[in-house]
Amino acid sequence: MAIITVIALLLHVQSTTGAAIPISELTKYPHILAHFGFVIPSWIKFITAIFAMLMLMIFEGVGICKGLLPDQSQVKPTLQATGLSNIAAAILGSSPTVDAAEAGAAITAGGRTGITSITTGILFLASIILTPIIGYIPSCATTSIIILTACSMMGNIKMINMDDFTDWFPAFLIIIMIPFTGNISVGMAFGFIMYPIAKLVAGKREEINPINIIIALLFAASLSVTALI
Repeated sequence: MAIITVIALLLHVQSTTGAAIPISELTKYPHILAHFGFVIPSWIKFITAIFAMLMLMIFEGVGICKGLLPDQSQVKPTLQATGLSNIAAAILGSSPTVDAAEAGAAITAGGRTGITSITTGILFLASIILTPIIGYIPSCATTSIIILTACSMMGNIKMINMDDFTDWFPAFLIIIMIPFTGNISVGMAFGFIMYPIAKLVAGKREEINPINIIIALLFAASLSVTALI
């Protein structure tokens, strides 16, 4: 990232990561700390936005945990920690928290305990002081890291049953539609909706259960909601 940033500065590549935020802006933080309100201009838009975010956080969190955690018994406590962090985020005036694919980098590097997360949090706190400098980092420097992280996760494809079209095609849709749509929840929606449809068309009704149908309907509703907002 440092090398790409230096090259971008030498070539006068404009940063698209956002303008640098002056440290003085931190004085406005008390205005959003634990500042709740229910004066909503449009309750319909509010509910649809909440529903879309809920679908994103639940299924992105579940998908990433199932894909990244070697010990699947840790999925439940991980999701519980995510839920608690979302409550804390609302109180602190932050955006919702969700398990991120970038966690794959920490896991690959050997991070297996909460110390990894604590270290990351401390570095984020330190980044507040470095905010003016961070504004100079171009998106091309950070994008490469995200691409490498995604590549490190591609090994999980071997776990897909490639001998059954009704198994691999919904997974394939998720893999290609997330980058094509630029939206994780939308990409996942295509796969979850296609799974029961593919099973029914192939005459494998016994391989689906009511939960598959419910999830597909929820994702269909999520796509509709996303289109509305």
